[in-house]
Order: sequence, then structure tokens, then C-alpha cells
Amino acid sequence: MKEISVEELLVTKQPIIIDVRSPIEFKDGSIPRAINIPLFSDEERQEIGTIYKHEGPANAKWRAMEVVSPKIPFLLKTMKEAASKGSDLIIYCWRGGMRSKAVVTFLEFAGIYASRLEGGYKAFRQYILKEIPTMFPEKAVVLHGLTGVGKTEVLKYLKVMGYPILDLEEMAGHRGSIFGTIGLEDGHNQKMFDSLLFKGFRKYRDLLIF
Repeated sequence: MKEISVEELLVTKQPIIIDVRSPIEFKDGSIPRAINIPLFSDEERQEIGTIYKHEGPANAKWRAMEVVSPKIPFLLKTMKEAASKGSDLIIYCWRGGMRSKAVVTFLEFAGIYASRLEGGYKAFRQYILKEIPTMFPEKAVVLHGLTGVGKTEVLKYLKVMGYPILDLEEMAGHRGSIFGTIGLEDGHNQKMFDSLLFKGFRKYRDLLIF
């Protein structure tokens, strides 16, 4: 089974990244551009976790297999379709444990070769939290002003003009204390904000202005 580190993932060109965690885990925080193809629903994950806690790992694994087995054809078909749209297929779960290992094994049996992200989302999260403080530019202009004066429009114009910009409100999915998430979705939590900030810094880090 091939494993790939976070550093290797970040230099892979156009990878297809699949997150096999439950929807609630994916919503709480994920790797940018990842596709959520969950092994378990939120309810199934909770059930298996309860069995693990009260009956032990053996019973939990058995129940997990009962839940996943009927889904295998659909999961493999969905992942095969995703793999056809890019190059390297990379699978991850929370800590690079049972879920991602099982999926990579299923895929190999089906003739679809994928890599497992070593350490899973937890490793990615730890990596970006370590890197972000080192990525701040030596020179940067902070655009600020009263709510509604058009700061976002200025940023959009600068972007069209070719300047590197980071729209922190867009990354947060939140327009501040007055407008909040009006006209937006639910907003992003801290984990997703950090991921998008890291992605933004990486996009511009090689420019001379930074």
C-alpha cells in the first residue's frame, strides 16, 4: 500500500483527493479541493463509535463491515469516476487509519491504484498550523475601513489587475459583525479558514512582492 506524506501531497500536480470521513467530519474541516465520499453516514459513525466504546474494537469492526459491504460497489464506482478526472488518487480519513486503509485496499482489488495520506487530515492540520506563521509576507498592505465602503470591490479590482490579494472575509465566509453570513452559506469555521489561508499563501509565496 503506497503512502504519501503531506509534503508530497502539496507538490502533487492536480491530485484527486478523496475524504472518506463522515459528512459532519468533512464539514468541520477538510483539505481544500477534497471530494467527500463517506464510508459511513453521521448516524452510522456514531453507532460504530458507541459499539467500540461499550463492546470493544472487534464488535465495532464487525459492525463496520456490515454497514460498508453493501456500499462497496457504489463507493468504488464513484471513486473510479473521480479518478478519471485527474492524475494521482489520494485517499484520507481522520488519522490515516482503518477507513483510508480499507478504501485503498478495496480500490487495489478493483484495479484502481491510490495512495493513502499518511496521518490523514490530522497530519494536514498540524502541518499547516506549523507553516502558516512562517508564510506571512515581509511587505503587505492591509485594506480596512468602515462596513459597506466597498473594500471587497477594491480587492476584486486589484485581483483583475494582477495583484496578489487575500480576501479574508471570503475565506471566513463571513462579512463581519454587522452583516455576518447574510447572502452567504453557513460560513467557515476556524479549521476551514486556516486551510484556505494556507492555500492562499502558497499561491503567492513565490512572487517577488512577497
